[in-house]
Amino acid sequence: MREISLVAFDLDGTLLDSNKRIPASAKSAVTRLREAGVFITVVTGRGYHSARPYIEELRLQIPFGLYHGALVRDTLGIEVLKRAIPKVGVREAVDLASSLDCVPMVIPLETETGLIFRREDEGHPIVRFVIESERSEVSAGGQNISFIPQAELRADAFLVYVMGLKERIRKFLDTVRGLPVPLYQAELFPVYAPRASAELRETHAVAMLSPIGADKRTALTAITDSLGVPLENVMAFGDWHNDIPMLEASGTAVLMGNAPPAVAQRLRHPNLYRTGANDGAGIADALARFGLI
Repeated sequence: MREISLVAFDLDGTLLDSNKRIPASAKSAVTRLREAGVFITVVTGRGYHSARPYIEELRLQIPFGLYHGALVRDTLGIEVLKRAIPKVGVREAVDLASSLDCVPMVIPLETETGLIFRREDEGHPIVRFVIESERSEVSAGGQNISFIPQAELRADAFLVYVMGLKERIRKFLDTVRGLPVPLYQAELFPVYAPRASAELRETHAVAMLSPIGADKRTALTAITDSLGVPLENVMAFGDWHNDIPMLEASGTAVLMGNAPPAVAQRLRHPNLYRTGANDGAGIADALARFGLI
């Protein structure tokens, strides 16, 4: 069995349970990992303010990844890696989404600004759904929400999300992928929110635009390079489509029991272990299975 020097966790759906808390079993397991001298990090789709309570709870000492790999920083605020979608790309995406009656959501580099919607979309059912889904983060001060008129929405961004009816999202993606000069990576994801109705999940989808070359593998590689740890000595935990690059890059990949079947079907790894769900003892069980705790 290969030596494991670093364990990287996704947050939502992995280290966090359905109530957005770190289960006692997982927290105890992470403490024992740290005492055993194993490096611990987080690579999440969240931004810093949203991830900070967990970073502090885990007492992270090494760099961690944010915004699906677009930013890697440490607890002192030093940026190890930073990639962004340029203003022209943001404008292109917002204008195209609006023309297709989809709702764009911008995560700007100015992290205190939080999530930006078009002023023209205020009151849109999708906007109301997103705000409701993010309500706990907003109330905790982890996610600010702003509305800016489309004509004034000019910002470099870590991410742009576009949500709408599936056929319109597919048309959106076909268009941005066909641009003569690539401005971003574009991926299609199902709606991922506990409060989403079955009808919404069936009829709607999300396009995620991220900076060229930015994903969780990129972030994990930046973290391991900063520590001098080979990727083959990394164990990574994840549950969602955006975790696949990180899982496939790691020497040992652990897929949570709550991961959708489509993720398991896409994931290709010679040393893949399927553990229990995030609402159970999946984290602790996998670490124990590999003799780390």
